[in-house]
Formats: sequence, C-alpha cells, structure tokens
Amino acid sequence: MFGLFLDSAYNRCLGYSLSRGAGLQALLMGHPLTVSEDSTIFTEMPGLAGLLIFSYSQEGADLAIRVRDQKIPVISMDAVLDDSIPAVLNACEDCFRRLTDLLIESGHQRIAYLGGPTSFAQSRLRLRAFRETMAARGRPVDESLVVHTEAWLASNALQNLTTCFDAGKDFDAIVCANDGLAVNFIAW
Repeated sequence: MFGLFLDSAYNRCLGYSLSRGAGLQALLMGHPLTVSEDSTIFTEMPGLAGLLIFSYSQEGADLAIRVRDQKIPVISMDAVLDDSIPAVLNACEDCFRRLTDLLIESGHQRIAYLGGPTSFAQSRLRLRAFRETMAARGRPVDESLVVHTEAWLASNALQNLTTCFDAGKDFDAIVCANDGLAVNFIAW
C-alpha cells in the first residue's frame, strides 16, 4: 500500500491530477494507493510501503518525519519539508530567468512581479531568479511593483496591483509566479 498526502492548501486541481497519474502507476504495478488530505491516516496505516507528500505546511513536514521515523520511505514533492526528507523539485529558477530575459529582450522596461506567499520556498526562489536576472541586465526592480499573495490565490495580489494602478505606478509587463496567478491577472 502506498500513500499520497495532499495538503488541503495545495493546488487541488494539480494535486488530484497528479494523484490520478500516481494511482494509475500504482495500479499498473499491482499496488493499491490511498490518497487523502487527512495526514493522520498515514501514521497508523497498516502495510504502508511508501508515502508521497504534496504539502508546503508544517503539517506535511511533521507527517514526513513521523512516517520516516517508522522506517517507511517518504518523498516530498515540490517542497523541501525537512533536510532529512528527499524532495523532488521543479527547476523553477531557470524558467523564471528565461521568462524575465524574454521580457527584457522584447523591450519591456518596467516589469512587475506577481508572486506567491513568501513563506513558500519555491516562491522565494522564483522571486530571487527574477531579481537576479533584472540586476544582471542592468534593470532596477521597482519594489512597489513586487506584489505577493497570502496563499496561491490571486485575489489579494490583484487588489495590490489595483493599488499600484491607483497610485499611478506604471508597468509594461508582468511576471506571474504560477499559471493560476497569470490566468487571474489576464481575466482581471
């Protein structure tokens, strides 16, 4: 039996899409898969052979450590939960460097940044890549155009962007930290 923990704060569309893929793989390999947003079921699950964790929270980190301490393999997906837990991360920094370079090469001068929560490591890496690329290309970052969300929801960030517009802060391009923020910005 394998487990897949999806933190309730995780992007559910992406999480459940991934769980369907993981479930199919487990089925093809002849192993059942349990998917849950309830972390407590995994700490006492009989026959648990391994656990994938999609979480950015302390709850996910605590679960990873408890299961690891039971000598059950644990892998964190998309977040470093603890230095002792293996993690599979995306190469977001390179993508954000390339995106920022593309906007600069296209002639954009004042580039805004719409980012995720600063408590999330991947969000900080994406912002760092944006800042480093701007600096390497001799472009100043206007801090009033760097806006973050409280969670991976666009409503808070879009309100902050409205404040930028109302204050006369002009920008001619925007880098969004994920596709959900970009879609919401376009719809805005």
